[in-house]
Amino acid sequence: MFIIFYSFFVCYLFIATPIQIILNKNNKKFILINLIIYTAFSGIIHTIVFVFYGNSNPLQSSIFYSMILCSSVVFWFIDSLFSKTMDK
Repeated sequence: MFIIFYSFFVCYLFIATPIQIILNKNNKKFILINLIIYTAFSGIIHTIVFVFYGNSNPLQSSIFYSMILCSSVVFWFIDSLFSKTMDK
């Protein structure tokens, strides 16, 4: 379980950080388009990790979709909160 968590963390670190920097140029927070962008990139990351760990077709798993949605919402929410407090 820890290996899977570490894999997702490393993937998010290298992929989501540049996206976060680009999206935070706008001063508005809690924008739904940002959530959609995070969801799309989360889907890409989860697909890569699921296939890497031997799941040949992750699109048939309901866990796959729930992980994408949960991780993108959490990342979007925390990003919006921290960037809002950093602006002050």
